[in-house]
Amino acid sequence: MVRNAAIVLFVNAILFVNKNNHNLDHVLSSEDDRHRLLRIITDTNVEYYPLKHPKKPGSTVLPPKEFKPKQSLGQNFLNDTNILKKLCYHLTTKKDRISIDDDRQLEVDKSGHVVELGAGTGSLTKILYEKFPDMTAIEIDARAICMLSRNLPGLDMIHDDVLQANFSAISKCNGKKLWIIGNLPFYITTQIFFCLLDYRNCIDRAVLVTQKEVAERLIAQPGDKIYSKLSVIMQLYTRTRILFDIPNHVFFPIPKVSVSAVRLDFNEKALETKCSPLLLKRVIFDAFSMKKKHLRTSLAGLLKQLCITKLPEEYEKRRGFTLAPDEFLKLSEWLQENGMLKQIDDDVMKEMEMISPHGHKKGRPLRKREVNPVLDVKADFGKVWRKKNHGEDVCL
Repeated sequence: MVRNAAIVLFVNAILFVNKNNHNLDHVLSSEDDRHRLLRIITDTNVEYYPLKHPKKPGSTVLPPKEFKPKQSLGQNFLNDTNILKKLCYHLTTKKDRISIDDDRQLEVDKSGHVVELGAGTGSLTKILYEKFPDMTAIEIDARAICMLSRNLPGLDMIHDDVLQANFSAISKCNGKKLWIIGNLPFYITTQIFFCLLDYRNCIDRAVLVTQKEVAERLIAQPGDKIYSKLSVIMQLYTRTRILFDIPNHVFFPIPKVSVSAVRLDFNEKALETKCSPLLLKRVIFDAFSMKKKHLRTSLAGLLKQLCITKLPEEYEKRRGFTLAPDEFLKLSEWLQENGMLKQIDDDVMKEMEMISPHGHKKGRPLRKREVNPVLDVKADFGKVWRKKNHGEDVCL
């Protein structure tokens, strides 16, 4: 009874019901008034229409009814204007200082071609499009493509999976290196990073929204618990830094993980190495496959394959998670110089000389390559860090 009485008092206070208890239709004089109010029915069958609370500046805007987030695509829409402007600012400037109050800050640099990964409802796209009308948006969801084509008719869009996109062709078509920006689907974050690495020659920088756990792994140092192969690879090829954390409540739906924004600046000097990229990959992956074992154990299979009996003394009793990125590079270069790599190309040539005009060798079909690809020094590798089914081959 006390609760019911409180409800009645609350209703009267909101609606300012007069002493004659007029019908609600007299209080809500128009249909517009009804649309502004939220109808609630309690267990006492009392109907009241409390006014909606005014929207806080910068809070999340729910997508339109036609656009429900798909869990299968990992969609978590970000609509906070302040955060979106921060992301744009960090993409277009080399400074560490943040200033989002002045729109002119977004015009600092326009030397790159902007590519947005996963445009979604277009919240970030609209901000970018004002400054970069020649930008490209990559989106796999057909619903988003339809919405963006209506709202931004001149936008250059690619209807495809981010992992299948040819970033090299986009860069060549526009005559500029790419600036990548996007709110990544959390379930394929690592694969997207590896995909960008294979296109590193045509990408200048990237500002990405990802899980905080992954962001911390990107900058982890040797000996850290979260130090991993992703840490080594990204630090070899990029300068990575965490920009800022993003609160969960600005996403829809709200993710169950903490979120951060990161910036990657791709380093051209990292390409100046005498080491085969597949050999480097093999060393890193094998070292972290048994990260608590000594390198002489975790790399035993590779050493046998290269006909190397012993590692240098400084690496013999080291563990993979204690090596810095440059130490992995030096170890890989040492393996290439001291292994049986130089004879491999001669062996391949001898194989080719024995091929018949019909492409057969001694009555059996010839395989594409009868040596382990990690030993092939002079080949142009189109896919090193990506999976085989991700995108086209690209000469590095």
